[in-house]
Amino acid sequence: MQIVGNKLKKLMLASLLVAGSAAQADVTVDVIGEHELIFEALIQADGNRFSNQFSRLDLAALTPAQRSTQTFLNDNDLRRAEMILRGRTSTDDWSMGYEARANRWLDVFYRSRFGSFATWRLGQYKQPNSLEELVATRHNDFVAKASTTTAFATARRLGAELATGDNHWSIIGSVFGRELKEPGQRPEDGLGVRATYAPIYQASELFEANQLLHLGLSYTRFDPANSQFRLNVRPEADLSNLRLIDSLNLLNVKSAQQMGAEVAYFQGPLKLTYEYVD
Repeated sequence: MQIVGNKLKKLMLASLLVAGSAAQADVTVDVIGEHELIFEALIQADGNRFSNQFSRLDLAALTPAQRSTQTFLNDNDLRRAEMILRGRTSTDDWSMGYEARANRWLDVFYRSRFGSFATWRLGQYKQPNSLEELVATRHNDFVAKASTTTAFATARRLGAELATGDNHWSIIGSVFGRELKEPGQRPEDGLGVRATYAPIYQASELFEANQLLHLGLSYTRFDPANSQFRLNVRPEADLSNLRLIDSLNLLNVKSAQQMGAEVAYFQGPLKLTYEYVD
């Protein structure tokens, strides 16, 4: 009981530290043999304030109906409240994450080595497509992802994955279905592959890499649920419910395919990234 109590105190202390600093924390709760137990959290908040002078993006006059919907509203609220418990050894790792603000599961998976340099994974995780989508939220450059990522990227889905590679190259393949919490959410019955190559990779004692040139290609295919597909995206940072692009529901869609190309370079404080999605 004393051991359990001490672990619980560490977990509570980590939560208080995160809540007090309104930031991200990564705390090792305990080490049992080769198994390391880690708790991390991320809390982000933002606020929006608008004057009553606004217009449509195409500069046309707002209709009475558009004005009455109060598309732009002042808002001050939490954006994210993520809590993640992870475990790892030299050969495997697992994760269980939950986002309290949106009431949804994050990464919930188990991953282990397969042979000398390959891994397999089962559970819910981000599918192998967009570079920005695959980057952990705490490492994103801005609070909101780019409009392209928001519109096209396939995020966390239940699936099975095989991966291989090292610091200079990687190949990942995955088959996936729905999201953990939403039985009817698209996409369903999908697959994705992604290959990357780093012709420049210079490591240092302080950083995993202090100079990197990264190239990547990805392909995703899925069958939309109920044969309906909708493409829409709100302004970056989700400042409004107004959709910059909205295809509405496209009917009788048997499948959707997505191809992406990505380039990233950084050296010291300089970072450049580019993504193209078709």
